[in-house]
Amino acid sequence: MGLFSWNCMVCKHPMLHNMGVVTPGVNEWMNRVVVLEKNGSILRGPYDGYGRVGMTEMKMEWKDHKMINGPECYHEACYKAVGSPTEYTRASLHSIDQGHFFSDGAHDLKEKDIPDAIKKIKKPLKTWKIKKKAV
Repeated sequence: MGLFSWNCMVCKHPMLHNMGVVTPGVNEWMNRVVVLEKNGSILRGPYDGYGRVGMTEMKMEWKDHKMINGPECYHEACYKAVGSPTEYTRASLHSIDQGHFFSDGAHDLKEKDIPDAIKKIKKPLKTWKIKKKAV
């Protein structure tokens, strides 16, 4: 099986593996992820591009060649920014570029810009606890 990935529930950028696709100082933080599984497991660590977080393989169920009960995926920094939810709500969308095959600049989001990405979310999940900063 080739490379594959899912988009973060918060910033909508994919989980990136660390085999030459990340840009230091720009998006290398997108390799550190948190995955909520439907069975209640929470996986944390670097994403390898092949369905493993750290040394643990994500649990995926298939039916009629379609994935059911896929993982709910977050970049670690995005996960923390929405209050570190622990309850599975729904599967993340598959990344169309597989977290690998993308143009330069396509996933240039610096970690410090996550709050701006959160402001653009139209329907936050009920499990999120987004902190409002005082102006």
